[in-house]
Amino acid sequence: MEDLQTRIAALSPKQRALFESRLRTAAGPIPDPAIPCRPDDGGPVPLSFAQHRLWFLDQLEPGRPVYNVSASLRLRRSVTTETVRIALRELTRRHEVLRTAFPATGGEPWQRIADSQSPPLNETDLRGLPDSTRAAAALRLCGQDKQRPFDLSSGPLLRCLLLRLGDDDALLFLTFHHTVFDGWSIGLLRRDLTALLHAAETGEEAGLPPLPIQYADFADWQRRLLDDQRLQELLGYWHERMRGAPPAIDLPFDRPRPAVATSEGARRRFALPADLTAALRNLATQNGATPFMTMLSLFAVLLHRWSGERDMVIGTPVANRARPELDDLIGFFANTLAMRVRTEPGTSFRDLLVQVRQTTVEALARQDLPFERLVEEVRTERTLTHNPLFQVAFVMEDGRDASELDTLLPERARETHTPESAKFDLTLVLTDRESTYTGYFEYSTALFDPVTIDRLAERLSLLARSATADPDRELAGLPVLTRDETHHLRRVNAPTEDDPRHHRTLHRVLEDAARHRPEHTAVEAPDRHLTYRELDDAANRLAHHLRTLGVGTEQPVGVALDGTADAIVATFGVLKAGAVLLPLDPEYPAARLDHILRRSGVRLLLTQRSLADRFTGNDVTVLPMDDDATRATLAARPAHRPDISVPSDQLAYVIFTSGSTGVPKGVMVPHRGVGSLTRSAEQFAQSPDSRVLRFASPSFDVSLLELLMTFDAGATLVLEPRAALVPGEDLARLIRERGISTVLLSPSALSTLAGSELPGLRTVVMAGEAATLELAQQWCEGRDVFNGYGPTEATVLATIARCTADRVPPLGRPVVGYTVHVLDDTLRPVPFGRQGELFLGGVGLARGYLGQPDVTAARFVPDPSGTESGARLYRTGDLVRWGADGELEFLGRTDHQVKLRGFRIELGEIETRLEDHPGVRTAVVLVRGEGADRRLVGYAVPAPGGERPTQADLRQWLRDRLPGYLVPELFVVLDALPTSPNGKLDRDALPDPLDPSDDADRERPPLLDPVEEQVAEIWREVLGIALPGGADNFFEVGGNSLSATRIVARVNQVFGVRLPVRSLFVESTVSGLARSVTAAARG
Repeated sequence: MEDLQTRIAALSPKQRALFESRLRTAAGPIPDPAIPCRPDDGGPVPLSFAQHRLWFLDQLEPGRPVYNVSASLRLRRSVTTETVRIALRELTRRHEVLRTAFPATGGEPWQRIADSQSPPLNETDLRGLPDSTRAAAALRLCGQDKQRPFDLSSGPLLRCLLLRLGDDDALLFLTFHHTVFDGWSIGLLRRDLTALLHAAETGEEAGLPPLPIQYADFADWQRRLLDDQRLQELLGYWHERMRGAPPAIDLPFDRPRPAVATSEGARRRFALPADLTAALRNLATQNGATPFMTMLSLFAVLLHRWSGERDMVIGTPVANRARPELDDLIGFFANTLAMRVRTEPGTSFRDLLVQVRQTTVEALARQDLPFERLVEEVRTERTLTHNPLFQVAFVMEDGRDASELDTLLPERARETHTPESAKFDLTLVLTDRESTYTGYFEYSTALFDPVTIDRLAERLSLLARSATADPDRELAGLPVLTRDETHHLRRVNAPTEDDPRHHRTLHRVLEDAARHRPEHTAVEAPDRHLTYRELDDAANRLAHHLRTLGVGTEQPVGVALDGTADAIVATFGVLKAGAVLLPLDPEYPAARLDHILRRSGVRLLLTQRSLADRFTGNDVTVLPMDDDATRATLAARPAHRPDISVPSDQLAYVIFTSGSTGVPKGVMVPHRGVGSLTRSAEQFAQSPDSRVLRFASPSFDVSLLELLMTFDAGATLVLEPRAALVPGEDLARLIRERGISTVLLSPSALSTLAGSELPGLRTVVMAGEAATLELAQQWCEGRDVFNGYGPTEATVLATIARCTADRVPPLGRPVVGYTVHVLDDTLRPVPFGRQGELFLGGVGLARGYLGQPDVTAARFVPDPSGTESGARLYRTGDLVRWGADGELEFLGRTDHQVKLRGFRIELGEIETRLEDHPGVRTAVVLVRGEGADRRLVGYAVPAPGGERPTQADLRQWLRDRLPGYLVPELFVVLDALPTSPNGKLDRDALPDPLDPSDDADRERPPLLDPVEEQVAEIWREVLGIALPGGADNFFEVGGNSLSATRIVARVNQVFGVRLPVRSLFVESTVSGLARSVTAAARG
C-alpha cells in the first residue's frame, strides 16, 4: 500500500486526474447517464457556469486582456500559409466552441455558434532579422498579440499568428479567450493541429478520435445536471467550509488597494534547486501527500509568515474533466476550488500538510459544484476592489506538458517575457519538471513593487529548506527574513561608539552651556529674561534650598508653573538636588491633579501664588516661587553647584500619561534616558541664534526635549503663558512677533498654521501624533522638518526621520543608543512590509510605572533575542512596518485597528485619504455602534477659506479612492476637533451621530423619490423580493452577478440611459443606483 501511495503521489496533476477518471470507470459503469447532445430546438444555448463568470467579469471591465490564454506550435518544416489555414478551419469545424461568441439579450448571455470558418491568421516574416534578435522579436510579437482584447459579444475568440523564423522553421502562436479554452486544452490543441496539418499536407485522414458531444452540449447538460439532492449536498459542504472565512487575505501591500482593481501585473520567475526539489518530493512521499499538497502547504506558510494571517482562502484550478466524453474536447471546463487553510499557534509544517491533504481530498470529491454557485451561496461582500472569496491563487502544472513557447525559444529571451496582466493580487505558479520545480509569482503591480516579490521568492526558498529539514518545527520558528533584511536589522541596531557627551544629565547640559556662553540669553519669559549664568545660579540656589528642606535622593518634587522663568529654574533646581521632577499642568482638572499628587507621594510642590489655592488640602507643602519671601530665601542660598552625585540609573522625573482604564500611569524615567535624549537633539542642528518656543505642556515629555535641544545648542527658549499658545492665528502671530525659529508641535497643532506665512520658522519638529503627507508638502520647502517618535516610556524620542514633500513622513530609524524591533504576536521579527508591533530597547527605556509592577511587567518585557542578560523591550502598542528603504513606517495603533464585517481596517488609512480632499483640513474616523450596528463614522474639519464639504462630497471622494468597506456610512462636519490639554486629539469628546440625543450634523435616509421607486420596482421584479427600501443593499437582499446584469439592462431600458454593470457595484443600494441613473440622464 505504501508503494502504491508513493506512486500516486509522484503522478503529475494531469496524470492524477486521468488516473482518478479511469479508476471510477474501472469500478463499474458511470452512475450518471452519458452527457446527451442538446436538443436541436432552435432555443438559445446557455453558457456554462464558468463561462458566465468570465462573461460577467468582462461586463464589469470590458476590453481587459487578463483572461486571454495562449498556446503555440513549432513547425520545423516548410509549410504554406494555405496549409495552416486549412488546418485551422478543420480545427474550428471539429471544436465548435472555437467559433462561438456570447451576445446578450436583456442582460442574459447566450452562445451563438458560427458556421465553420478559418480564424483570423496574421503572418509575419522574421527571416530577415539577425539570429541574435529574431527570438526576442518573436516573443515581443507574441506578447503584443496576447494583450489585444476580444469582443465576447461578436467573436471570434481565437486568433492566430504565424511567424516565419527560417525557411524550414515557423512558430504558430494562438491566442484564445479563456471562455473557450483552458490549460488541459493545450495538449489537445497540439495533438489535433499536428494531425490536421499533416492531413492538409498529404491529403490523408487526420485519424482523430470522434467527438461524441460539443462544448455547448456540456454547458446545457451542466445547467440541468445538479438535482436538488446532489446540489444541496455540495452546497452544504462548501457553505460550512467557508463559514466565517475572511473576505480577503490582508497581504503587506506596498500601496493601498485601489478603489477599482486593475489587471496590470508582472511575473517574477524563479527555480528551486534540484536538491531542494528532491527534499520536497521526499517529504510529500513520507506523508502520503502529493507534490501539489506539499507545495500548497508551503505557499500557505509563506502567506502566513508574510502577512500574519492565520485563516486564509487560496484559489486553485482543477481540470474538472472526470467524464470520458470530455477527454478529447477543447473548451473551458476548469473549475476553481476555494482551499481554506488555517494555522493555529504551535502548528508544525507536518501538521499543516496533514490538514491540507485532508482538505484537498475532500475538495476534489466535491469539485463539481461550480465556483459561481459557491460565490452566490456564501454571499460575501461584493466589491470592485477585489475578487470574491479569494485574491491569492496557487497553480501547479505538469512540466511534461509545458508550453512550446517556453521550450523552443532561448533562455535569455524567456527571462524578459513578462506579461503585463494579473488575474489576482498574487498567484504562485509552479511547474513540476523532471529535476526541479520552476515557477513564477504573478502579481498586481498596482499593489506590489518588484523588490517585494524578489524578497517573496527568497522567502519561499528559505521556508522550503527549513520545512524539509525539520517538518515538526513550529511554523512561527521557521526563518523568514531574507539575507538583506537580517543585515539591515543588525546594522540599525548595532552598538555605536561611546561619547561622554551622551552620558550627561539634563542639568549638566545647562552647566556646560553656562560655562561656554554665560551671558547669552537662555530664557525669555513674560516676567523676565535669564542668561545662562543667571539660570544656572538660580537653579543651584534652589537645589541648595531644597536640600535644607529635607528633599533627598529620588524624592519627588512637584512643579506647577505657567509660562514663567521660574518654571525653568524649578525644573533644573529639582534635578540638581538629586530629587525626582514631577511636572504638573495647572490646567488639568482638580480630580486628576489630586490623583497624581496622591499616587506620586509628593510632599513639596513648587508653584506660583496665583495657582497655590489649587493645591491646598492635599497634604502637600506649597512653595510659591514668585513670593517675595521665597525669593529672599533663595537669594541667600549659595550659587555654586551642589556637591551631589547623580548616577545614570537614578530617577530624573516621573510623568503621568493617560491609561487605558482612565487612570493616569506614572512613568519613571532615569537620568540615563535623558542623556540618550541629547543624541536626538543633535540631529536638529540648532545654533546659539536659534529661538525655540516652549509650546508643550510641562506634563508632556516633549517639553523636556524643548529644553534639551535649546540648551545643548546654547540657544534661547521663549516662554509664554498657556493661554497665549492657542493653535491657529494666535499662535502664528506669536511665532512672528517673537521671532521663533524652531517649534516642536503635534501635527494637530501644526495643521492650524500656514507655512508660507511663517518664513522665519526654520526648523519644525512634529511629534506626538501621526504626521500626514499634506503637512510634509506644506512645510518642507525652505526649512528643516523632522518627524520625531518616541513614547514617554522611551524618553521622548527613539526614532527620527527628516521629512520630504514626496512621501508620508516615516518614523525613520533609531537614534543612537536605541534598538527597534518589529515583532509578531510570538515576539519574533516580521519580514519587511509586514505589519507588526513596535518594541523599543536601549538605554532610553523608563524604569517602569510608579507603583504598578503588574502593568510594568506587561509592557516592559524581556528581550526575546537574549543577546544581553536582563535586557528589556518596551511594547509600544504602535503598528509599524519596515519600508523598502529600510525606514519605519507608522500604520496606526493596536487599539485603533478594527475588524468590521470580516475586514481588517486601519482607521488611519481612511483618515489620510479624507484629508487629501481639498476642502478638508483634518479628519478622524471612528467605529460607532455595537454588534451588528457597528459602522464607520468620519469626522472632518473644513479647510480655511474654502467651501464647506457636504457629506455626499466626502462619501464620493472616498468611493473614488478606497474600497467600499473603507468608506464611512456617516460623516460629521465640525468646526474643530476636540483636543486634550496636551494638544492631542480627544477622540472620546467627538459627537456620536448614532446617539439620538446628539444633535450632530448627520445624514438621515431621505424618502424615496420617483426614480428610486422605479429602481426599487425593478429590483422587486428581477429578484422576486418584497419592494426594497432606499438603503437596502443589492447583495444583501439576494442579488448576484446574473441578476446584476439583468437589473442594469432593465434600468437602461426603462430610463433610456447606458449604465455599465459596474455601477451596481459602486452604488449597491436602491438610492445609490437611483443617483447614478439621475446623473447619467443629465449627461
